Amino acid sequence: LSVLIAAGADVNARNVDGSSAVDQATDDKCVEILVQAGATVAEVKEIDGWNLKPGDSVVGKYRNGSWYNACVDSVQDEGYVLLWDDGDTEDTFKTKSELGIYLSSMKSDVRQAVVGAQVRGNYDGNSTWYDATVAEVRDDGVIVIDWDDGDTQHKERTAEQIFVILSNVTEA
Repeated sequence: LSVLIAAGADVNARNVDGSSAVDQATDDKCVEILVQAGATVAEVKEIDGWNLKPGDSVVGKYRNGSWYNACVDSVQDEGYVLLWDDGDTEDTFKTKSELGIYLSSMKSDVRQAVVGAQVRGNYDGNSTWYDATVAEVRDDGVIVIDWDDGDTQHKERTAEQIFVILSNVTEA
């Protein structure tokens, strides 16, 4: 995204399907970057399935082993180039095993398909994330998870408290 803008890309240009870059963006930071470059704002869309595209909001595993928010800048043959939300420009190329999508970014029908998937769940509402498996996605939006370490507390999570690692799911 930043490379295209720096190269003079028309941020208000329309794709063949009539959508714009802002229409494709799923992350507030990506929308902010586009707006700063002169794009007009449209409704932010949810991620559709597992095939990421530029502007999609993701969680990337940084070289220190921690997971950080980012958006997809470009799609490559073997992975994705990210724009870190904090502006860091290092360690930006990621494979599917180093990328996650918050369940809150997924369309509800795709969210139902993650039952049984290995995920990372926010345990304490702060910054503590642990491995878990999705046990149930309820109609009220609550996701029930089983912590890999066997802990029985904090099993009911919101979609904002869970992300699925792309390499742990089968593409629909």
